Amino acid sequence: MGRLRKFAGEKFCYEFTRKELIWGILEGMLSILATSVLFFDHWIAVVFLTPYLHFYLKRKEGQKKKKEQMMTSAQFKDGMLAISTALAAGYSVENSFREAAQELDQLYGETSVMVKEFKKIARKIEFNENVEDALEEMAGQLNLEEAVYFAEVFRFAKRSGGNLIEIITKTARNISDKISVREDIDVLISGKKMEQKIMNLMPFGIIAYLRMGAYEFISPMYGNILGICVMAVCLVLYMAARMLSEKIVEINV
Repeated sequence: MGRLRKFAGEKFCYEFTRKELIWGILEGMLSILATSVLFFDHWIAVVFLTPYLHFYLKRKEGQKKKKEQMMTSAQFKDGMLAISTALAAGYSVENSFREAAQELDQLYGETSVMVKEFKKIARKIEFNENVEDALEEMAGQLNLEEAVYFAEVFRFAKRSGGNLIEIITKTARNISDKISVREDIDVLISGKKMEQKIMNLMPFGIIAYLRMGAYEFISPMYGNILGICVMAVCLVLYMAARMLSEKIVEINV
C-alpha cells in the first residue's frame, strides 16, 4: 500500500492513498450514474447528484478508519495479553514492553501499528523517559479508548505506590476481555450486516427488473414533473432507510 496521503481542498479533505482515492471516485460516480438512470432515466440527473460523491467518499473514509481501528484494537488486545504474561513471568514493567513487541512482531510483522508503538516505548525507556508519559503519547497517537484507559490506570498505579504489576495485569486482562466481547459481537452480527447490504441493493434491483421486464408499468415515472418528484421522494426515503439500517447494525461496546 502506498504512503498515506491527505487530499485537501478548501472544504474537502480525504485521508486516502492515491489508489484508494481513484477507486473511491470511480465507485461513487458509477453509483451516481446507476441512480440517475434507474430513478430518473436522464443523464442530466448526474449533474444534480454529483455532490453526493463527497458524502460517499467521507463515508468510505469513515469505514476505512473503523476497519483500521478494529485492527489496531485487536493488536492492542494481544499486546496487553503479552504484557500480562511477561509480568507474570517475572519481567519488569519496562522489559515487558520489549517482550510484547517481540511477540507482536511474530504475529503481525514489524510494520504493524502496535509493534511500532511498543518498540517506540522501549526506546524511550532506554533513554530514561517515563513509561507513563510514553503510554500517554501512544494513547494520543492511537486515539483508542482502551489505550487511553490503560495509560491513565498505569499513571495512577505508579503514583499511588500500590502493587503495580498486579494492577497492570488485571487492567490488561479487563481490556482484553472487553475487546474480545466486541470482536464476538462483530462475528455474531456479521450475517445481519450482509443481509443489510443485500437489502440496500434491492430497490435498484427491483427498478432494473421493472425497466427490463415491465417498462410500461414504470414508464409513467419518467419524463414528467410528477414522476420525477415521486422518484426523488423515493430516493430520499431510500437513503434515510439505508442510514437507519446502518445505525441499527452498529453496536458499540
